[in-house]
Amino acid sequence: MDEIEIRHNIPHHRFEAGTPPELAKLDYRIDANTVALYHTEVPRNLQRAGLGGKLAHAALEWARDAGLKVIPS
Repeated sequence: MDEIEIRHNIPHHRFEAGTPPELAKLDYRIDANTVALYHTEVPRNLQRAGLGGKLAHAALEWARDAGLKVIPS
């Protein structure tokens, strides 16, 4: 499998990879100095690519760089 790029889709408040209908995503919500990572979805065909972990890693690095406290849920 080719390397899949992780993108930060700021208008939709999510990190994503792939393209519809094979779109993996991690949704977040920002409130003051915190960010809640509240939903991750990886299509069945992409589940063995480790995308859930890659999305989480990208989100956590972004939160750290932005000085945000992470609230996983």
